[in-house]
Amino acid sequence: MKFTQLAVAVLAACAALSAGAQTITDGTSNTIQQSLTRSGVNVSGNINAKGTLNGNVTQAGGGALSIFNGGQTLSPTGAALPGGQQVRVGGVAGDVAARNITANGTATANITQARVGALDGGNEQLVAIGSVANSTANDVNVRGNVVGLISQIGASAASGVNTQALEVGSIDDTTANNVNATGTLGAAVTQSSANGLAAFNEQVVAVGGARRVQANNLTLNGSVIGAVTQSEINLDAGGISQVVNVGGANNVVAKDINASGTVRGFVSQVSANVASVGNEQSVVVGGVQGARVSGPTR
Repeated sequence: MKFTQLAVAVLAACAALSAGAQTITDGTSNTIQQSLTRSGVNVSGNINAKGTLNGNVTQAGGGALSIFNGGQTLSPTGAALPGGQQVRVGGVAGDVAARNITANGTATANITQARVGALDGGNEQLVAIGSVANSTANDVNVRGNVVGLISQIGASAASGVNTQALEVGSIDDTTANNVNATGTLGAAVTQSSANGLAAFNEQVVAVGGARRVQANNLTLNGSVIGAVTQSEINLDAGGISQVVNVGGANNVVAKDINASGTVRGFVSQVSANVASVGNEQSVVVGGVQGARVSGPTR
């Protein structure tokens, strides 16, 4: 009980000390961090964003109180805190308007966020490869390919409340006439936490998927050849969530939807030891959830 009270007090006192932001861009019109802090972009013509990541990207923190790096859940105000690791390669995001948007991204190297030490929870890793978010256009075409390892690692006490979000050739919060999204995950995506209080972690992976999109014609194609893994080990590893969307549509409005998804690898959620309760795993492969469709769905 004393440890819990101390941990809560320390977290509240140190929330304002969040730091260590890492933002990587390659062939992008806007970054995830900019989309949270800056005004939008209005382009009268077309946007063509193309990027390739061939070198490794790493954000590492250690020791005590390596917390609240971009996390939102434990923020005292409920708003997103600065920091975290945000990597967008060949993508468009941040209240962008254009005639047509084309995004093409490839990641052949590894992207890693690692926290090792006491009270190292509340971290956020956002990776978008060949994806579009928060945009408006007539035609939107995205293609993403990942063959490098994407990993978020938390170890030692209080390594919970982390968020890992990966978008590969996917579209989020966008309005367009025609939308085409193709994504391929050929490597592994892992979120792992070990030792005490590794609870309430979230992993969201979208490959060739769409979420909160309005379009006349929506064509989605996703393929997972590698592996998607969420593992939480030791005391209090409950309340974790894993959401995987492969060539699927979620909360969309469209006239025609063509959704296709394939998983040749594996998707796994592992939670072990004491207090492993309340965990959730949701996997959609070439499916449609929460949509309003006025025409045929294929």
